Amino acid sequence: MEDVKEMIATAVRGGSWQSNAAYASVSDGFIPFDVQVMNWYDRLVPTRNVDICFWKMKATSNGSFYIFPEQKEGPVSMRSPNDYNCELTLEGSGIVATLFALGHQGTPEASKVYQRLLKFAMSLDEYKHMHRLLD
Repeated sequence: MEDVKEMIATAVRGGSWQSNAAYASVSDGFIPFDVQVMNWYDRLVPTRNVDICFWKMKATSNGSFYIFPEQKEGPVSMRSPNDYNCELTLEGSGIVATLFALGHQGTPEASKVYQRLLKFAMSLDEYKHMHRLLD
């Protein structure tokens, strides 16, 4: 079993997201998976000072991925459906939005990817806030 502290995330080049096996396994629906993440992001980050035009993907070393906005501003204020609010880094906010999207897909593939991403998130300093947003 991979040690939580040894997990890393590496950038996936734009235009090649479908080459990520985890992304491909959850993106066969009517609404493209990246759009699902963006919709969750809009719900979780209701007030933004800038429009987001571009998104990045990172693949985790344990076989998952997350999508986050490409902008220079941070931290990001997030408010969960459970009314918990906090500030996260841009990548942290994308991890939370990706977890919400995966958690609402309801497929075995999405569940596997969700569990891997959650394990990756546990290795991050801001996980205590991510956990509260997801409860």
